[in-house]
Amino acid sequence: MLKLIIVILRIKTFKLKEHNTLVLEMSKNFTKTQTARQATEALTLLKLVREAAVLLN
Repeated sequence: MLKLIIVILRIKTFKLKEHNTLVLEMSKNFTKTQTARQATEALTLLKLVREAAVLLN
């Protein structure tokens, strides 16, 4: 149960960080590097969600 809480907190922290990054990037032009970084962030979030799903089962 503790592991699940830790993973959920990691997801919430990651989503908050992602939101702040997105707000900053909206004020600039998107570049290929930023797009690649967003893809990496999305994969990291997906990995955390999968980790939470495994802990729930």
